[in-house]
Amino acid sequence: MRKKMTPSRFSAKYAPRARKVTLAVAFAVTLAMAGTSCMTASGASRGSLSDAMNKARDDNEGSRSVPSGPPRSNDISPPATSDRDAPVVGRSRPDHETSEPVQWDGDLFFGARGGINAVSSIPRDADGWGDLLIGLSGNTMDVDFFAGVKVVNPREGSSIELSTRDNLLFFRAGGEMRFLPFGDSDAFAPYFGVGLGGFAMFWEYQNPVYSNGDKIYGDAISGVSLSASAGLYVIRSRHVNVALSVTPEISFFYDTTFQGFTNDYFAPYGTVALGAEVFFK
Repeated sequence: MRKKMTPSRFSAKYAPRARKVTLAVAFAVTLAMAGTSCMTASGASRGSLSDAMNKARDDNEGSRSVPSGPPRSNDISPPATSDRDAPVVGRSRPDHETSEPVQWDGDLFFGARGGINAVSSIPRDADGWGDLLIGLSGNTMDVDFFAGVKVVNPREGSSIELSTRDNLLFFRAGGEMRFLPFGDSDAFAPYFGVGLGGFAMFWEYQNPVYSNGDKIYGDAISGVSLSASAGLYVIRSRHVNVALSVTPEISFFYDTTFQGFTNDYFAPYGTVALGAEVFFK
C-alpha cells in the first residue's frame, strides 16, 4: 500500500473551486465552437443541408445546385447604454470581497485514452476515438480536461455514406469531473463522472455542390456534447493510473454549417463508448 498524504490530496475546501473551473473551461470550449460556426457561415443562406446531401450523391441525375434559402440578417443592434453602465473610477472593493488565491491540493496528471463506440445512432461500419488528458487527481475526486479526435466510417449504403467521401472527422474538447464513491485505493477503485464539451465535425461531399455561385467540396458543423461515465481504476498508484470506462454521450448539432447551410439533416447523436486510459502523475 502506498503512503497516504495528510491532509487529503484533494481537500474538500477546494472541491467547489475545481467544479467551477471545470465547468468554466468546458463552457468556454463550447462557446468557442459555436463562435467558429457563426463566424464561418456566410450572410446569405445557402438553403438546407439535406438538399446539399441529396445533390452530392452519385445517383443524383439532376443539377447539383442547391436552392438558396431566405437571407439571414447580420445586423446586430448595439447594446443600450446609460450612465449606470459607466465604470466607477476610484472605487475599491471592500475587504470582505477580496478573493483568496486559488490553491490546488491535488496531483497534476497527463495522459491519453482511446476506444470505440459500442453503440451509435449514426449507422457506421467502424469508428474510433482518442483524447489527450490533463487534470488533477485527488482522494475522492478527479478533474480533467480533454482534447482529441474521433473518426467515423459511415455504413456502406447508408444515406450519409452515399452523400460523403471517406470518413466523418470530429475534433472535440471539454472537461470532466469524476467521483470515487468508496474513496481512494491502489487498485479496483470504481468511479462515476459527468462531462461537457464542444466539437466540430468535418466531411467531404461525394460530389461538389453549387450554391450562390460557389463550388463547395466539403463542409463542417459544430455542437455540444453531454456525457455520463462509469469506470474502474484497475491501477491507481502514486504515479500511474490505468482505467476502463463506459461512457454514454449525446451530441447536439448547431442549426447552421460552416458553409452556411441550414441543418435539417443531423439530429442529436447518441453513442455508448468503451474506453481505456493511462495517465502519469
